Amino acid sequence: MAHNGGGDDELFLMTMLRNPIKAADAVVRTGIAMVPAALEALRAIPRIAAAMEKLVPAMQAAQSSLDRIDRLGIFVAQEMPETQHQLEEVRKQLLAVMGKQRPVAAVNGKRRHVGSPPQRRRSGSGHEAAGGRVGRPRGSDRRT
Repeated sequence: MAHNGGGDDELFLMTMLRNPIKAADAVVRTGIAMVPAALEALRAIPRIAAAMEKLVPAMQAAQSSLDRIDRLGIFVAQEMPETQHQLEEVRKQLLAVMGKQRPVAAVNGKRRHVGSPPQRRRSGSGHEAAGGRVGRPRGSDRRT
């Protein structure tokens, strides 16, 4: 028993002296209650050992994956400045090309120069021009 100033030892001894049958009964009951739990723990040892055997390869595979992820992170960190530099060069080249000619973009199937406003439809589509309500036939919001 743990010794913490003799308090527990004295309590046990006082109980044994005052009522030895009750103390012996408590010890026997406690021991009997512990036997099934101890047997179950002993029966679980082979299952625990089998699980531990399966755990080792899984941990090794996880460590290998973590090592690969670490190497990938280092590679990305080293290449990021170079990639940023290359993107800046591409941007400069695009700006130089765009300065020489105005880029053309397709809007609603028609070509227009980038930067110029889209032209409003005047008639024939049955829908209001972009900027208004799209998808409603003309005249549907007219009051009669």
